Amino acid sequence: MANIIHVVGTAGLGETLVCLLADFARDLGIGEVTFHRRSASEADRPRLKALLDKGAVLAAEGETRSELERMGLEVPHTPVAALERATVVVDATPGASRLRDVYAGLRSARGVVALQADGAFGPAVAHGVNVAALRKGTDRLVRVAGSGAHGMALVTAALAGTTGSRVASALEGRFVFLPRTADVALGSDLPSAALGPHPDMDAGTADAALARQLLAGIGADCPVFGSTMELNHALLHTLHFAVRLRERITAADALARLQEHARAARTEKLSPNPVFGFGRDHGWSGRLLNPLVVPRPSLAVRPEGEVVGFAYLPPEGNELMSAVAAVLWLMDGEPALRRMDAFKPYAFDEV
Repeated sequence: MANIIHVVGTAGLGETLVCLLADFARDLGIGEVTFHRRSASEADRPRLKALLDKGAVLAAEGETRSELERMGLEVPHTPVAALERATVVVDATPGASRLRDVYAGLRSARGVVALQADGAFGPAVAHGVNVAALRKGTDRLVRVAGSGAHGMALVTAALAGTTGSRVASALEGRFVFLPRTADVALGSDLPSAALGPHPDMDAGTADAALARQLLAGIGADCPVFGSTMELNHALLHTLHFAVRLRERITAADALARLQEHARAARTEKLSPNPVFGFGRDHGWSGRLLNPLVVPRPSLAVRPEGEVVGFAYLPPEGNELMSAVAAVLWLMDGEPALRRMDAFKPYAFDEV
């Protein structure tokens, strides 16, 4: 039977995920991509039609289904039928945690991936860090780590030299996560930068606490402390890092490790604007699929072995790639992760 991936929610990354899965379906071993739409409007018709033109299939019910069909869009499935047919379900809505019991009761699905769930939903996953450490048959409900936690864990693991046991060579990681206010397509109404609190006495922020959990999942107990300041732009997240290592390395070594182990792109650009522009011109659908873009001039190594620098975090390169990796793992196990190579043309060495 062909693998069927069903996506619940098409706002923000949900719509992008449907596009990505449909575009790369053959390479990823996917037979069909379906998605659930809860509302219908003439303004959304072009976007929905574009998804259908890529081969994705609609699911809706009630008045929404009638309205979509009135607009000339084919709706073959109800949401319940789509869930029952799915090999793997991806919930891209903020309400995934409330549906945990429903998802746990699905008989045909091999698992569910949530993009915006809390810790009670299931273990967090971050591509390049811990997806391969999931437990087959046990971890059926998983959630995707956000950009901040993913970036912190990935930078720490990569600078230590590998995403395996040598992560223990990282003594401490301190981070400031500088997220964009909103996606460029949604706009922003934040007039200035906004500081975040430190609700966690040990880790500072929830992102940092989750990053430490991700590292623990691959056998590394590295203290991680984070702060947050939201920026009033809509381009790329930014991460400042200071990772102290047991060994002495150079800035060139640090960049090489980030490129080798974290699939980072290097850049000479010290503003996110031209980096975003490069992705718009050369990326997949205008998006970079690297999890990190590291400005080389920002890297420095202090005498005591602390590696300091900045990285831009394209959300599609971490959250979206983590979601796809989790889908593949649930679908066909760890060997399926090799299919992620299909995205290599859009993960650049240099930006």
